[in-house]
Amino acid sequence: PGPLVALTRRILPQLPALKAVIFEITATFLTRFGLDGVRRQISELREVWEPAPADLYHRDAPLLASPLTQPPPSQGGGTPARDARAGVVAPMDLTPEAWEDGLAALVVGRPSSVPVPDRLAGDPGVDVLRRLVWNFRSGVLVETLGLTCRLLLLHGGDPLTRDLFDGFFQSAPPQLFAAVEAEAFGAYLAKRRPDVPYLDEVLGFDLAAIRAVLEGRPQLVPFRFDPASLLEPLARGRLPVAPIPGRFEVEVTPEVGAGHTAVTGLLSSS
Repeated sequence: PGPLVALTRRILPQLPALKAVIFEITATFLTRFGLDGVRRQISELREVWEPAPADLYHRDAPLLASPLTQPPPSQGGGTPARDARAGVVAPMDLTPEAWEDGLAALVVGRPSSVPVPDRLAGDPGVDVLRRLVWNFRSGVLVETLGLTCRLLLLHGGDPLTRDLFDGFFQSAPPQLFAAVEAEAFGAYLAKRRPDVPYLDEVLGFDLAAIRAVLEGRPQLVPFRFDPASLLEPLARGRLPVAPIPGRFEVEVTPEVGAGHTAVTGLLSSS
């Protein structure tokens, strides 16, 4: 988008050690964006990157010391440590491992295994990273548990959905795989029990779809209401209205080679 490109143009001159600009796009957006859109975006980024005068960016210059890497004033006349490879002054009290642990703990809101220096905790970049992680994790949940998240939004709006996301993110660290993150959020919802009608059925259906793909075998999902009267309105972006009660069971099967699932039929009802 234009505002992001404009921000990139403004920020690049302030990053003398920058070596690359990375463009990422998820499969969901690729379908709507198209390959021509990707080409246009990359061309625009290349235009932002290439015209910069060499004396402005200094991309071949050694890394400069930042406020986080500046050592405190020496009290005993000692000499601060220096990384000879990059020319970066390293503080005596902050090793790379401690910096990584502290930053990760601040970003995901988890306890740190090492004391976090005040200068790291107060860095404004931490808030930027925290928002990026929040947006990424919430995007993973929306993509993997689509009907569940839609139900939460339709029933309680943005406040309820954000509250549930915040509570989950504070209670559990990020997972490497989207399916594991989705299962963890499902467990969190099962424990918290928000007052959302039909949540058990819809969440069970979403999780069954994930398991069917991962395990390569059909999954059975119990429903206390007619599945079509629940799922079809949600798929159209509407709340179910007076779904038909009963005892139903749906089989969700993986489609071979497709990487997604299909509902093969209503196995039983009463």
